[in-house]
Amino acid sequence: MSAERRRRTWTHVMVSYSLCVCARNKPPFGLLRKFHFDYACLAAQPGPIHHLQYGGKLSPHQLSNGLTDRKLHSWLSTPRLGHAPVSLALLLDTLFCEFVSVEAKKIAEDPNWRALVRKNEELVLKPYYQNIARFIGSAKYGSDCLIRDYCYGN
Repeated sequence: MSAERRRRTWTHVMVSYSLCVCARNKPPFGLLRKFHFDYACLAAQPGPIHHLQYGGKLSPHQLSNGLTDRKLHSWLSTPRLGHAPVSLALLLDTLFCEFVSVEAKKIAEDPNWRALVRKNEELVLKPYYQNIARFIGSAKYGSDCLIRDYCYGN
């Protein structure tokens, strides 16, 4: 099977990456912050298709690993903020650049890591921004649609 055919046969309706910042103690681990990045093309879920969400309910996996959300208002699942698509490598790269340490800096500056991030940018981010640019250049934009409509899947 060609790479192009494999790409077309992979269909996902939901992809989610969570970033949980927890207090260091014994289980249960109290969450201090919880962010998750979603690709959600489910009509039942409101918000931009690619979005960042702060808080929200814990997943069954997070609950089974001893996380608690007593200090967060997990019932508050909005707003879902429009965000560029994220892959695991792009998320990790953000963490290495934001949570600065000698080890993280060493990884972020490693040529092999940078090459992996560049490949993820080309596979994930470049087509996303090209599609938005194509939409902005189309007759549909401005006449009856906004960029927001495009990001919400309308």
